[in-house]
Amino acid sequence: MQCNYCGENLAPAADVCPICQGAAPSPLGSPSAAVYAQSAKKKESKDISQLTCLLIALPIFAVDWLRMNAAKPDDVPFTLGQVLGHALMASFVAWLISKFAKTRFRLTWIITLPIVVVITMAQSLGAESTDAVSTGPLALPKVTWPAGWTPATPVQPPGVDGLIQTAMFVANGRNTASLSIMLTRHPRLGALSDEAKDMILGHSDAASKKGITLSSSVPTESTWLGNPAQQYDVTMENQVRTRQRTIVTRGSPTISCSVSYAAIDTDFEKYLPEFEKMKSQFVCPDHT
Repeated sequence: MQCNYCGENLAPAADVCPICQGAAPSPLGSPSAAVYAQSAKKKESKDISQLTCLLIALPIFAVDWLRMNAAKPDDVPFTLGQVLGHALMASFVAWLISKFAKTRFRLTWIITLPIVVVITMAQSLGAESTDAVSTGPLALPKVTWPAGWTPATPVQPPGVDGLIQTAMFVANGRNTASLSIMLTRHPRLGALSDEAKDMILGHSDAASKKGITLSSSVPTESTWLGNPAQQYDVTMENQVRTRQRTIVTRGSPTISCSVSYAAIDTDFEKYLPEFEKMKSQFVCPDHT
């Protein structure tokens, strides 16, 4: 029998090492390094393998991707960022739990991940429910058209949940200028600047189908009755040169309003004050 501390050979019945005065080892012996290694291996093997963890996580990631992609179908960076964010959040929570509760990390993470994904989906669905648009009839706010302008009956543009009303100014027997107010309802709206760009794209597509040459300015930030707005100009060439100015704002996350003014190029500045007057009385509603 040898001393555990200095390796001195000891008598079978010795209680204390005569060299280092350390306690003699137990007659039953002590666990060898191999035994400790085997015990540690068994403890480590209790956690699930990395491959198993990945195979379980893949369908969870797939469901998370589909849900986030449905929220913004054309925004891959947004979807990827959300999925990775959920994985990192689950990792952080699992690390905290495994550190303080002494649980196995991979198993804790694979349990935490679906919980994080489900909570995120519930929050997303709740937000959509809160912002859900009503299905009741729309009504344009009452406005007083400038003198000399003849308004038409409000109509619903094709494929749009909204109303538009246009008034014409006739001079010398011809339509010289027009004013339009529009109220639209959307299930989901992005940035106001993106909406303005989409409106310009709509003008461009319509002009292209009619063989009209169109150019537009870049939407600029503006205000409309104290609310953030986007304003832009377009110029159309079709026998005569016509200019149009449009401003768009939001009344609520799902309601947008716009005023458009168009006139023959030579008369554009002449009737532009009527556009400003219409803006001053058209209050975009915050509900329908």
